[in-house]
Amino acid sequence: MRRSHLSAALLALLLPCSASCATDWGARSRTAPQSQAEPVPPPPAASVSVSAAPSAAAQPVAPPPAAEPSTDVRMAAPPPALTESLNEALDRLAQEKTEKEKLQETLATLERTLAERDATIREQAARLQTYESRIQDMETSLEKWKEDVLGFRDEMRTYEEAQIEVLQEIAVLLRGFKKETESQ
Repeated sequence: MRRSHLSAALLALLLPCSASCATDWGARSRTAPQSQAEPVPPPPAASVSVSAAPSAAAQPVAPPPAAEPSTDVRMAAPPPALTESLNEALDRLAQEKTEKEKLQETLATLERTLAERDATIREQAARLQTYESRIQDMETSLEKWKEDVLGFRDEMRTYEEAQIEVLQEIAVLLRGFKKETESQ
């Protein structure tokens, strides 16, 4: 009995989902002979307990009225097309589950890779910042060096000019001394 309720529930769920199967089933049910429909067997009668009254006469239990085969959809066997459709749906569901698991594994792998790359990027950014500060220090030192070199050049020019002037004065003095020595 419970199995027939589950079958009926599955039929109720799948019939609206598959219009082609429903129309196919309707066409088959019109062409199927009425002799194929089996009457629904009555549920087993409740047993009368013997310990209740040994002297009392047992009353027969009347079976419930049998439902008409054409109106009881729950007990009818599912049509082959519907079973095939259900099997295809279950196969697709299994394939989708497998694909979902693969995608989740791929996603987990990509997330790990992304986390590793993010760590690498942070490390490279820290290195870059260190290098940028070094470059700024070097540029500052270079500018100072240029100023020092240019200043040193200016100092050297001034020194050389002063030396040349002193040498010129010495030359003038020596000429004067030579003239004096020659005149004496």
